[in-house]
Amino acid sequence: MVVDLVRGRWFLSTLLLWTAFAANLAAFYAIQSWLPTIVGSLGAPSRVVIASTVLTTIGGILAAIIIGPAMDKANPFRTLGVVYLGGAVFVAALGWVIGGGSTWALVGTAFLAGTGVTGGQMSVIALATVLYPPGMRSTGVGWALGIGRLGGIAGPLIVGSALGAGFLPRDIFFAMAVILVVASISVLMLEHRSRAQRLA
Repeated sequence: MVVDLVRGRWFLSTLLLWTAFAANLAAFYAIQSWLPTIVGSLGAPSRVVIASTVLTTIGGILAAIIIGPAMDKANPFRTLGVVYLGGAVFVAALGWVIGGGSTWALVGTAFLAGTGVTGGQMSVIALATVLYPPGMRSTGVGWALGIGRLGGIAGPLIVGSALGAGFLPRDIFFAMAVILVVASISVLMLEHRSRAQRLA
């Protein structure tokens, strides 16, 4: 039942998981929704706009192929925490190169940003299955995805409002990087919670 996810010892763990899902999807949908517009508005040709956007997805797909086995072999929480931190670095870097870097720097950084943002989203679902016991697993994953969608809705709306208010793209990408740091911290805290619950 849903109430089991937020009752007793599971409350904080579920809250941390929901935070990671929401933060990751907020960054993912914000980048997918606004990266083409931002790059195009700065005068980049259409082929660069398309390439930079597509490569964020390709980077995530390729990264997920590596992240999945790494989560199996090593600590899954720490692995994903590092992925989010890497994603934060590359998203912040994307903000720096988007206005003045070369085309290759832009598309290369977009690819690397995708490894953390899109790759992280593909992997955090597996983390939810590790966290909950079998009787709670399907409910836990379903609700995490549902709560995450709220972040996915809010992210593009906030970015759109920020652009309308005159914020620079560099500042917006830096804010998205901070959101990914929040996701990383949530996942790393979740590891400590998960260990404590196993020992309890």
